[in-house]
This record gives sequence, C-alpha cells and structure tokens, in this order.
Amino acid sequence: MNIELIIGILNIVLISTTPLVFAGIGELVTEKSGVLNLGLEGLMLMGLSQVLLYWYSLETIFFFFASIISGMILS
Repeated sequence: MNIELIIGILNIVLISTTPLVFAGIGELVTEKSGVLNLGLEGLMLMGLSQVLLYWYSLETIFFFFASIISGMILS
C-alpha cells in the first residue's frame, strides 16, 4: 500500500463520518441536560428525505409545508 492510497482512504473516512460526529456532539449536549434521544439516525434520514423531496419538487412553499408535516409526524 502506498501513501496516496492511505491518505485517500483517510480522506473518505473523515468526509463520510462528519454527519455522525455532529449528531454525536448534539446528543452529548442534550444528554448532559438529562434527555436521552436514541433516534438520531432516523432524524438524519428524515432530513435527507426532505432534501430529496426539495430536489424533486423544486417548489419552495411545498417543501416548507412538507417538512413541517413530516417533522410533526416524526415527533
């Protein structure tokens, strides 16, 4: 294995794990306040589905109301 391959793998790992690190930091902050939230991956998946919905529809007002409704359903 050469050094370029190792650097490339580390680069991909750091890029792909950044959202999980941010979710972990957010969970750490909320857990310090006494709230335990085990659905972080589901919340991130719902956010991804809203982005895909926006790209598909390209209607800002439709996206706005759909994200409000899906957030209410998820909660």
